[in-house]
Amino acid sequence: MESAHIRLKDTDIAAEVTRSLWAVAREYRESFDAYGSIRAFEWEQTHGDRHVLYLGEEPERIDIPDYAGRLPEPIRSFTQAGVYTDEGDAAHRSFIQGGGHGGSHPHLVEALLAAVRGERQAYPDAVRAANITCTGILAHQSALQGGERIPLPDWTITEDDEPLLIDLDQNVEPPWAGLQPDQEGTTP
Repeated sequence: MESAHIRLKDTDIAAEVTRSLWAVAREYRESFDAYGSIRAFEWEQTHGDRHVLYLGEEPERIDIPDYAGRLPEPIRSFTQAGVYTDEGDAAHRSFIQGGGHGGSHPHLVEALLAAVRGERQAYPDAVRAANITCTGILAHQSALQGGERIPLPDWTITEDDEPLLIDLDQNVEPPWAGLQPDQEGTTP
C-alpha cells in the first residue's frame, strides 16, 4: 500500500493518491482524493460505495456522471462494464470494476486517437504526462525512504498552462462561515 500526498502549486489544494493491492486487510483500491479549504472530494472507499463531496465538514455522497455519450458508439459500453469473465485472474477487481478509474480509460484512448488523427492536441500532452510520471516516481522514491518529502524538480513546473477550472456555486458557504473566534482564538 502506498499513498502520495501532493500539494498543488499556488493553491490551498492538496491531493492524496492511494494504491493498495495485496497483503493489506482491505480490498483493492486506486484512488485520487482532493482537499481544499472549502471543498474536498474523496473517491469511494469500497467497491460499490459512492464518492464523497465535502462542503466544509458536511459530507454528501455523490455519483459521478457517465460521459459515455461523448465517445464514439463502438466504445461507449467500456466506461461502465468490464469485458472479462468472473473466472481466474479475470475476477480481480481491477478487471471487473468497469472501464478503469471511473470509466476514464475509453476517453483517454479516444483522446489519443484523435490526436494521432490530427483532430486536436493530445491531452495529456507530453509535458503533462512527464510531470504526472515524475510525481509518481518521486512518490515511490519517498516511500522507499520512509516518507521523506521530495520536491518536484523545476522542469516539471510550467507557467504557460491554464488550470482546469470547474464552475461551482459560489453562493454556497461552508458551515463555519460567519462564526466568530471565541476568547481563546478558536472557532466554536
